[in-house]
Amino acid sequence: FALIAFRFSLRAMLPKVDYMTYLDEFVLACTALVFLALGQAIFTARLSKMGQGDKAGHIDVWSRYIYLLLFGVLIATTLRFNF
Repeated sequence: FALIAFRFSLRAMLPKVDYMTYLDEFVLACTALVFLALGQAIFTARLSKMGQGDKAGHIDVWSRYIYLLLFGVLIATTLRFNF
């Protein structure tokens, strides 16, 4: 709910334009990363429930590094096009 509230507060503070800004793209990409993390959590929980806890643990550990890398790429891309 925090992401939705953040988007509404941004819309109220910024002028309305007919195109997506870099901030819109950044918030949208962050929202996609949150839902990707949710999907990964559901997947690993199901694996663990099916008795494959070691596989779920490996996926969980690797996902931490992958999400960190993806977020770093997202920030680097946003900064590169902004400045």
